[in-house]
Amino acid sequence: SKHPWEALAEEVKVGDKVKGKVVVIADYGAFIEVADGVEGLIHVSEMSWSTHLRSAQDFVSVGDEVEAVILTLDREERKMSLGIKQLTPDPWTDITEK
Repeated sequence: SKHPWEALAEEVKVGDKVKGKVVVIADYGAFIEVADGVEGLIHVSEMSWSTHLRSAQDFVSVGDEVEAVILTLDREERKMSLGIKQLTPDPWTDITEK
């Protein structure tokens, strides 16, 4: 059978919203399984608009279902980076108006 990355639908692209399950948490982020055998990394800096970086454990736990946006996708290298802060408006864009 095909490698899971080769079986990943061609329609999946940067900017798409995906849902997945947190499978591993590291200090620098969380790995999300978005399809069988295909994982993407949400770096801790992509979890919140706050400039104060915290640990990934402050945002998610293993087994959590999360929704994220695909930030980068490299099928040849089999790497995908994801972000969850992109699902909410950036509070810093209109800070001068407030």
